[in-house]
Amino acid sequence: LAGERTALIFEGQTTSFAALQAQVNEMAQALLRLGIAKGDVVCTLPSPTPEFAVLYFATLQVGAVVNPLNLLWGRLEFEGVLPRNRPAMIVTVDQYGGRDYIALLKEAIPDLTWDAQGQPRAASLPTLRHLVCLSRAGQRHEGFLDFSDLCKQGEGADAAVMEALVAAREA
Repeated sequence: LAGERTALIFEGQTTSFAALQAQVNEMAQALLRLGIAKGDVVCTLPSPTPEFAVLYFATLQVGAVVNPLNLLWGRLEFEGVLPRNRPAMIVTVDQYGGRDYIALLKEAIPDLTWDAQGQPRAASLPTLRHLVCLSRAGQRHEGFLDFSDLCKQGEGADAAVMEALVAAREA
């Protein structure tokens, strides 16, 4: 069966196509529960990990736009690109290659604050509704939804509902 064939290999662990699809369905459900919908932009500062592969496919599955950003960019590049891209969500690693991407994003969005419900707000990014952080070291960052918590929001996703979502988007 194709579903049991290996889709991903990372750090010695294999993920089958069936398992990958289940993870994508759960992430798509989580994105929908956060209000990410067709046409929304999800900017990513991705590391080469399975989590970002799942996020990529799930974002496309809900009809949103994936906008991967360059991990080599600095504050000036992000200050210029983010307002033009109008992200509803930014998903980042916290540390990668010796760089602190939480600090970098905060520098690039100097007017970033959080409202009483903990949602990010920035006049420079009026479309921004969510900040998510993937920490391979398990660290949590104030003001950022933890990637594992985002995943949990999609647990129990109904595969039939996700297939119908994809079919409707393709129609």
